[in-house]
Amino acid sequence: MFRLNLTGDTIIFVDIDGPLLPARMHYAKANYDIVVGDMECSWQDDFEKKSRIQFDPCIINALNKWVEEAEAKIVLSTNWTKYSTKEEMQKILSLNGFDHAYTALHADWKTTKHKAWTRGEEISYWLSHYRGAIKNYMILDDDISVLNHPHLDPKKVLLADFFDGITWRQIFEGFEIFGIVDYK
Repeated sequence: MFRLNLTGDTIIFVDIDGPLLPARMHYAKANYDIVVGDMECSWQDDFEKKSRIQFDPCIINALNKWVEEAEAKIVLSTNWTKYSTKEEMQKILSLNGFDHAYTALHADWKTTKHKAWTRGEEISYWLSHYRGAIKNYMILDDDISVLNHPHLDPKKVLLADFFDGITWRQIFEGFEIFGIVDYK
């Protein structure tokens, strides 16, 4: 059993499109009509449709293990937060098998969206508000700006391929970022 980190000093920044929902998952049976069949992307504003979208189950399981082993909190850094409330995101994550959807979201659960900012700037801005309080973090994203930002450590980034997502090797790199050597 794991202890829940109430202080939230270990953070996992999570993007959805790319890491949790790579383009190859658009062809999953549950997703095809919702994502591929809707070229206008009207599903983004439709909670009922969003709640039926299936994320990559392998990375969801890895996310469960990272949260448990590192006692981490989750901060969403994704465009999905523009179209979804915290409660909707918790429900979507829970329906996808994320066991900690209602307990692991940080109180400050999402990065600030600004149309002129890169993803790296959004995450850096969030971290600047918790300077000294965050001991460790990891970033799951497919946006290259998280690697090039001067205030973010590129060794803490798992850069997903938008089309194929997070690799098997990257899952284990995630454990190593948190110093977990006995992972299963």
